[in-house]
Amino acid sequence: MRAPALRRRIVEYVRSQGGWIVATTGVAQAGTPDLIACVHGRFLAIEIKTGRDAMSKRQGIERERIERAGGTYVVAEELSDVAGYV
Repeated sequence: MRAPALRRRIVEYVRSQGGWIVATTGVAQAGTPDLIACVHGRFLAIEIKTGRDAMSKRQGIERERIERAGGTYVVAEELSDVAGYV
């Protein structure tokens, strides 16, 4: 599945589960996850990776920062990667 289609499916799914979600692409600092959500009072950062896409060094740093702060960081290659956290 291509990244834009996966992004749409994830957004629809999180909203269907009562979550709040925002896309950050194009407006945030380097390394910021593609999607930021709050689901049942929990912070969830979602980085979408498809094909041969890999996380950058900056994304890894941001992942560590989010996890140290108590948030959950998910690298989503398919919808089921997110479903386990919602």
